[in-house]
Amino acid sequence: MDPTQIQDIPPAVNKKNKKKKKSGPTVEIDAEAEALFSTFPVELQFTRAKGRHAVAQQTVEPGTTVCREKATFFIVRSPFIDKQCHVCLNSLEDDKVEEVAHVFTCDSCNKIYYCSKECMDQDKVMHDTMCSTINRLDDIANDCSVDTDLLRMMLGLMAQRTEVNKNNSETVQPTPYKFVEDLVHNREKISKDFVDVITRASERLNDIVPEKLKMEINDMVLLACRYVAYMSTLCVITAVRSDVQSRNTDSALGLFPLGAMFFNHSCEPNCNFVGLRDGQLEFRTLKQVAKGEELCVSYIDLFAPRNERRGNLLYTKQFWCKCKRCTTPMEKSVDRFLNGVVCRQCQKGVYVIPPAQINGVVPGQDHENSSYPCSQCGHTAPHSNVAGVIERADKQYAQAITMIRQRKYGRAKEMLNGLIKAQEYGKTNYILHEYNAILMNALVPLMNCLMFENNYLGAIGVNRQILHKLKDSGAVAENSPEIGDFLFNLGEVCQTLAKENSGKTVVEERWKQEAEKAFKECVALRKIAFGEDHPKTQSAQNMIDTSKC
Repeated sequence: MDPTQIQDIPPAVNKKNKKKKKSGPTVEIDAEAEALFSTFPVELQFTRAKGRHAVAQQTVEPGTTVCREKATFFIVRSPFIDKQCHVCLNSLEDDKVEEVAHVFTCDSCNKIYYCSKECMDQDKVMHDTMCSTINRLDDIANDCSVDTDLLRMMLGLMAQRTEVNKNNSETVQPTPYKFVEDLVHNREKISKDFVDVITRASERLNDIVPEKLKMEINDMVLLACRYVAYMSTLCVITAVRSDVQSRNTDSALGLFPLGAMFFNHSCEPNCNFVGLRDGQLEFRTLKQVAKGEELCVSYIDLFAPRNERRGNLLYTKQFWCKCKRCTTPMEKSVDRFLNGVVCRQCQKGVYVIPPAQINGVVPGQDHENSSYPCSQCGHTAPHSNVAGVIERADKQYAQAITMIRQRKYGRAKEMLNGLIKAQEYGKTNYILHEYNAILMNALVPLMNCLMFENNYLGAIGVNRQILHKLKDSGAVAENSPEIGDFLFNLGEVCQTLAKENSGKTVVEERWKQEAEKAFKECVALRKIAFGEDHPKTQSAQNMIDTSKC
C-alpha cells in the first residue's frame, strides 16, 4: 500500500477554470430553522466558503446542548425489529425496564412493535397510513436488490411529507419534511447502478402506496439519494443511538435534517452527537467553544491517516476535507504520526510523507526515487524503506484479522504481538511511530484475543495502551466517547480480576480501586459527552454504586 495514495475514490473534478469563491453571508437562513434553534446558544449562518453552518452565540462550556432534534422519520433496523419499541425505542427484552410489561404489535402487518398501548396509540395515525404497504416491501427489495430498511425509510418520509402525523399527541414534534428537501442529494455523484435500481424500486413502491402518499418518481429517487448521502456508515449523523443497554449498537436509523445541514464535519470536532429515546438526536459540546467559533462534529474515525480520512469522505460524502487539521502542514500536524515511521537518525521525529491531493497522488513525485525528511532533524529516508515498513505492517495486520475471522485467536494473538514488538528496534530497523494507526488498529483485536483466553491482566495492559494513544496523541477529540468506552471496558476487566482474587484481600482491593477509578473517569467524561441522565452515563455510575453495596 503506497502511503501517499488514496484508494478507491472518485476522479477529481476539473477546477482549472473556476474562480475562487469569496466568503461572506449570501443567503438568509430559514426563519423556521432559526426558531427551532432559538432555545440554544447557537447562531445559524450561511457563507459561500462554508455553506450553512452553526456558530456559538457566546462562549459555551463543555457538555452544553447546542441542538436537540427529533428525526423527521426513523425506523428500528431490521435485525432489531422485534427488540425495541418503534416509538420510544425502549428495549422489549430487558427485564430491568419496569415499564415494559407486555409487547404490543400491529395485528395487520406484524412488522411494528410497541412497549405499551400508549406508544401504540401515539403511532396509530402514522402507521395506519403505511400499514397496507409495509408487508410488500420485502418483495420489492428482493426483486430490485434494494435494502428493505431503505424502502421503509422512504415510505415513512413519504408519509411525513403529507403531514398525516402533524397534530398527534407527541410532546416533541419531528423536524418538518420541508427541511429534508433542503438537503444535498448528490445524485450526479452517486453510481448509475444505484440510481437505476432505486428508480425501479420507486416505481414499484409508488404503485402500492395510498394515493395521498404518491410522489413523482424523480422526487422519490432524490429522496433516496438524500437519505443515502446522510446515512452512510462513515456519516453516522443519522444514527439513533438508543443505547438502552448502554452499548454502541445503532439499533435504529433516522433522518435529522437540521443537524445534517448546520453541523459540518471537522477532523478536530468540538461537538458530539448522541441519540436519545423517542428518536431524538442531541448535539453537545466536548470542550469550551469561543463565541463565533463554528460548531462541528466528526463523521469518521479520527485515529486514521489524513489520506484515509479524506478518501473516505470524498468517496462517501463527495467532499474533500479542508478542515484545520487537514490543511495544517503535515510536518506540524498530528497526522504525521498516524502513518509515521520513526527517524533512524534522531529517534524522535518521523519521516514526513506528503499528503495526497484530491486526485490521489502527490504531484511531481516519482515515488521510487523520492525521499522523505524527518520532521525533527531533517534526515531523509528513501521512499522504498518508508513505504516498505508500512506495507509489511499492514499486511501482517490484515493476516491477523483473517485469523480472527477464522476463529484462530491464538494465532492472531501471536501475529499481533509480533507486529507490535517488531517496533522496538528503531536503531537498526525502520519502525512505525507509536501513534501509527496500524498499531492502534492492532491493539483492539489483540485485547479481544487476550480476553478470549481469559488473560485479563494482559488485556488490561493493552487497554491502557489504547487509552494512552487516544488521550495523548491529539488525534481524537477531547472528551471523546471512544475514550469513555475504553475506560468502561477497563473498569469491567478490573472488576473481573477483583472477583478472581476474592479472598486475597490486598490484591482484590487493589483491582476494586482500579475499577472504581476507571468508572469515575468514565462517568465524568460521559456527563460531558452524553449528559448526566443518559443510559451510558448511568451504566457507568451504576457500576460504581453496585461495587459499594
